[in-house]
Amino acid sequence: MNYDMGSKPYLSDHVKHFRNEKGFLSAKLLIIIGIIVIILAGAGFFAYLKFVMPLKNAAAPDGLQNASTSESPKGATMSGAVPGPIFDLNTFIVNLMGDSGRRYLKVTIKLELSAETLKEEITQKMPEIQDNLLVLLSSKSYDDVADITGKIRLRAEIMSRINNVLTTGEIHKVFFTEFVIQ
Repeated sequence: MNYDMGSKPYLSDHVKHFRNEKGFLSAKLLIIIGIIVIILAGAGFFAYLKFVMPLKNAAAPDGLQNASTSESPKGATMSGAVPGPIFDLNTFIVNLMGDSGRRYLKVTIKLELSAETLKEEITQKMPEIQDNLLVLLSSKSYDDVADITGKIRLRAEIMSRINNVLTTGEIHKVFFTEFVIQ
C-alpha cells in the first residue's frame, strides 16, 4: 500500500488482507461473518417473540369473528352477543409505586354487567369496590401499566376483584374510557 500524502488508499487495498493466495475470502473471515449473521438472526427472532407477539395476542380478543360474514342486529357486538348494561365507576387518581410518588395514574372505568339488576348491588357495595380498586391501582408501578399488555392484565385484575365482591351477577368486561399516566 502506498500511503504518501498525494494518494488515498482505496477499499480494495484493505480487502487484500482478507483474501487468500487464490483471491477468495479467507475461512476466518467467512466464519466470523457467519457467526455475526446467526447472532443477528437470533436477536431478531428474540425481539419478535418478546415485543411483537404479545401485541398481536393482545390486539385479537378471544371469540372475535369476521364482521363481514355475520350480519348482526343493531347493538350487537362483532361476536354476535348483545352487550350488557354499562355501569360507570368514578374516576380514580392514584400515585404509582416507585419514583417516590412522582408518577400518578388517572383512570375512568366502565363495566359491562351480566344483568341490569346488578347495578343495585354495585351501588350498595361501592365503598368496598372502590377500596379494592384503590389498593389494586396504587400497588402498580409505571412499568406495570405503561404498555398494552399491562393494561390488559389490569383489566383482568379489576374484573376479578369486583366479581369476588358480587353475589347476584358478574362483570363481563372492563372498559377504560380515560387512562392517563403522568
